[in-house]
Amino acid sequence: MTKGSVELGNSAACLRKMGRKRVRRAAKIKFWLLLTIALGSTISSANVDQQAMREPTVRVGCKTHKDFAQGSGFLVGTGGNHVVTNEHVIDKCVGVPRVVVSRTDQKDTTIVEARIVWRASRDPSRAHLDAALLTLTRSAQRSGVRFAISPTVREGDRVWTMGFPGAADQVASDESFASPSGSTGTISRTLTLKSPKANDAGAKLYQVTAAINPGSSGGPLFNEFGEVIGINTLKAMVAAVTVDSAGKSFGLTRVPAGEAIGWAQQIDDLLPVLAEHRISFVTHKERRSGFQMWIERDTVTASAIGVVGAVTLLLLGSIFVRRRVQQASVSVPVPSGRPPENRSRSSIDGIVIGVKGDYRGATIRLDEKITFGRNAGECNVVFPNDRSEISGRHCSLRFDEVERTFFLRDLNSANGTFANGRRLAPGETVNLRSGDHFYLANGRNRFEVALI
Repeated sequence: MTKGSVELGNSAACLRKMGRKRVRRAAKIKFWLLLTIALGSTISSANVDQQAMREPTVRVGCKTHKDFAQGSGFLVGTGGNHVVTNEHVIDKCVGVPRVVVSRTDQKDTTIVEARIVWRASRDPSRAHLDAALLTLTRSAQRSGVRFAISPTVREGDRVWTMGFPGAADQVASDESFASPSGSTGTISRTLTLKSPKANDAGAKLYQVTAAINPGSSGGPLFNEFGEVIGINTLKAMVAAVTVDSAGKSFGLTRVPAGEAIGWAQQIDDLLPVLAEHRISFVTHKERRSGFQMWIERDTVTASAIGVVGAVTLLLLGSIFVRRRVQQASVSVPVPSGRPPENRSRSSIDGIVIGVKGDYRGATIRLDEKITFGRNAGECNVVFPNDRSEISGRHCSLRFDEVERTFFLRDLNSANGTFANGRRLAPGETVNLRSGDHFYLANGRNRFEVALI
């Protein structure tokens, strides 16, 4: 080997070393910049969507023999035609109950007359409940709430109460008359209310630290994912003697018997009532995994971290390619083409969209397998009982995050599940891709699957 060739070899080695250092330094800068952006977004995106909780929460009121009674309630069903409230809110009504629907960006506040179609005290199998169902004389033109039943709830879970406590009206303006008050807290414990009849089971309750005050009765108790898990019903209160400023007039008033002690009825016992009255609804039945909770609590940060992970893989791949090229020859330029895209799987979610029928316009996230049918005890997407063409358990749908594929299965339905231009055989499972449609029985209820 000549002296000149040795010097050329040393120069090539130096150039390769300097090139690798520059690439690593640029990669580090880009990585930490993206990670800072992602973690910074946590602060701005970790808030629960309280506006989505406020919109279905309504004020319920009526005339009584002595005065005017009022409380809270919430819209149920996809058409916004029904309201759930406590029975004690409307049990003394002598006039027609009225429901105040709050203002949104597109709609003004409206007052709608209602009719009582069901009350627990007149239903022997559910007399232990404090609940009533109202039907509106005209639609509120917004969807009702989504539900989650007791197996999804644990003591210590974060919750929100929404309603219209009377004390808040003392300083409220006319413009805010239809705007509900919200309060956050946790589930302290679950318990069963003692029944006055020895052989009867009492109502199942959640004890919560979120504020429940007179006027809040009948309002919804939300979990942190915006699903109703209970009906706000009770607060620890005692009677207290009051005296006017002159010390001459005495009276009685109710004051709290303890701090942060209130109760909400579990929603489970009410869902069969909605099904019996042919009201469509969506319910979550299984507790989310820790990973699912993290994704739903902060989808922006989860997506941002997914992007950071994908960019990191791209940078590492770029470094590897550059190093291999530089090692081959100092005179060969590093390719400037863009590395292949490696999209983060964690940022992909599956949804099903109602295209036609009872769930038209509704969007349901597939974070668990969902079942379609008329049986409220076994299905997540429940159809009214008069949809006789749909079976009790008609079909199921799940989403595979890894394969980004939807799996539709017919559950031996009487009138069939249809997808990909044909009827599925009883018990058959087919794969669907984003944008595919399927329908139940005669096509009256049609859905589309999609990725977000």
